[in-house]
Amino acid sequence: MTQVAWRGSAELWLVLFLREELSLALRPAEPARTFRVDSQVFCAIDASAMSAFYDRLVDATGQLVGIRIAPTTTLGCRTLGSVPPRAYIDRTEEEKWLDVYLFGSNRSQAQCEGDQAFGGRIYVAGDDQVAVSLDLGYLASSERDIETVRMIPGLWIEIEAA
Repeated sequence: MTQVAWRGSAELWLVLFLREELSLALRPAEPARTFRVDSQVFCAIDASAMSAFYDRLVDATGQLVGIRIAPTTTLGCRTLGSVPPRAYIDRTEEEKWLDVYLFGSNRSQAQCEGDQAFGGRIYVAGDDQVAVSLDLGYLASSERDIETVRMIPGLWIEIEAA
């Protein structure tokens, strides 16, 4: 996967909070292993900066409509497997990945590009909060994808140091 720069910055990270309503944050750098959102402290599930890989889900026109997140560790599989059913998530019992849809797109027409990028980190807070970070520079195929991410109709939140 080729890295796409965004407005002169080599890095732009997206953090997906897999809550009842999809919540998101954009960061100029990879989040720390521990961070705070409101009163919740999120901690990375392991020391690795590669607890997941991710891929673009696109519609028939090539427009980004979602992200496939695949854990690379047993703990990552268990953690993502613990995420309750959500309206914006598809998963299968056979595969351990989550398909996170960013818009109300027609899921039946979404295709996975199969061009994985590594570096996603999985975080937990409390018993039921899960978040995943990913480098948009490697996820995006163009600046259009980054602009698409900025238009996601989820709840945008701020990350603070723990």
